Amino acid sequence: MSNCGLSLGFGDGPVSHAIGTPNPSNTDSVPFDPDAFLERCAAIDGATLGDGAFAAVRALWVGRREVAHFDDERTLDVRLTKRVIREQRAQLRADERVALRASASDWIELRIENDHDADWAYSLVQRAVAENLPSAPPGPPPTGGELERRRRFH
Repeated sequence: MSNCGLSLGFGDGPVSHAIGTPNPSNTDSVPFDPDAFLERCAAIDGATLGDGAFAAVRALWVGRREVAHFDDERTLDVRLTKRVIREQRAQLRADERVALRASASDWIELRIENDHDADWAYSLVQRAVAENLPSAPPGPPPTGGELERRRRFH
């Protein structure tokens, strides 16, 4: 698969554009459904939907580790891993759709404005699932009291 010379390391279809490549239509805002996006992501092998540990929103999980959730209708947080963020830092920093955290973090924030952005964000969620799958504690997402305890610490 070719995607502008940057290999993102997964093969579930083409990537519309890679980390750091210009957004082809940043001004063409289209209707976007975060719930439908998360449903699409839940079909990725190893991913499942559950309630978020960081806020009372739907979230994508790999085992017992949360890997993606929306802060609002267009802002997606993705647990891409420190290693991948470190390796792709220059491209991520150059991409206007990406907000990096000030301190070392597993998480990046993505802004989704159109279909191209949604496809690109999906490709990063695929990568996040693949990167977290080997080390995520197995099992279903937490619920009930365990989920509430996690929320108190975030």
